[in-house]
Amino acid sequence: MVGEGEEGSIELIETVGSDGSSPEDAALAEERAAVIREALGRLSERERSIVQMVFVEGRSGRYVSELLGVSESRVSQVAREIRGKLARDLDGYDAIAA
Repeated sequence: MVGEGEEGSIELIETVGSDGSSPEDAALAEERAAVIREALGRLSERERSIVQMVFVEGRSGRYVSELLGVSESRVSQVAREIRGKLARDLDGYDAIAA
């Protein structure tokens, strides 16, 4: 789950731990969560708003487009770009962690 942090950045809230995973798995999950937080922190304020509304709150592209004053296709395009940025950051981490 993602929530708004003190400095306006998106903060990842941990949901790891009580699933019976090993301490090593839990440590790796915490480390990966830190990488995700850093990646989200590098997004612009507008991109973080789109992440919050589309991916966390499940708002429609139409709703977000009306709120931001852009076309629905632009919201979709930006969301795709955000997924690409986050994927690249996580791929880099995964390559190092493997």
